[in-house]
Amino acid sequence: MTSMGQDTHTVVLRRVGWALMALCAIDVLLFVMTLVWYTGHIKVSLRMLVLFGVSSFLLQNSLRTALCVRWLAVFFAVTTLGGAVYSWWQLPMGFLKAQWTLNTNEMRADLYATLFNVIVCLWVARELSLHSLMEVLSRQWQRSLDLRIAAGAGGAMLALAAAMPNPFTGPSHIAKAKELARDQVSPAYQLHVDHITHHAGGGTPKATAVVWAWTESDLKRVQVRWTPSD
Repeated sequence: MTSMGQDTHTVVLRRVGWALMALCAIDVLLFVMTLVWYTGHIKVSLRMLVLFGVSSFLLQNSLRTALCVRWLAVFFAVTTLGGAVYSWWQLPMGFLKAQWTLNTNEMRADLYATLFNVIVCLWVARELSLHSLMEVLSRQWQRSLDLRIAAGAGGAMLALAAAMPNPFTGPSHIAKAKELARDQVSPAYQLHVDHITHHAGGGTPKATAVVWAWTESDLKRVQVRWTPSD
């Protein structure tokens, strides 16, 4: 250990804790800006609350929190990156090309946000795997600290999510959404259903879908709504 104590596990926990607290502060700022820009729109970010709680425990040198966060960091890195790759792989090639060429800002923002989240998770896992902290964790817990278990769990979660059918995006729902979207665009456009949402309020169930329509030179987001019994 150096004279300044830079290699102690306490310093590691505090460094990660303050970094996560800074991310929490950014989420708080975005929350306040949302309140200012969209009056009456109150939506508390779950990530903001989780970051505050986790960083608070790390700043108190909680080894149990460090053990949990270390595992979850790798788990979320795998699921976030794998989920993004899987979702892009599911898109029609023509639509993906149209998104990259005609919707560049939104695609880049999504890509940068995904990479940022993955990098933060990997950095946290790396910091919480430093030798000074691992020595302490190994003495406290006899169970395996191998992060390959977390990576495998993340991969298994992705496989399970991909295998589970979504009853709201069945062939009939997709066909209905495309049929309604086709009425709003010319036959030259190709269509891709982005997502379908079902609402049961008011006693009458309703479905809303966002459909992307594109050609080689144009890209449109079309919103359609219908009653499932139609």
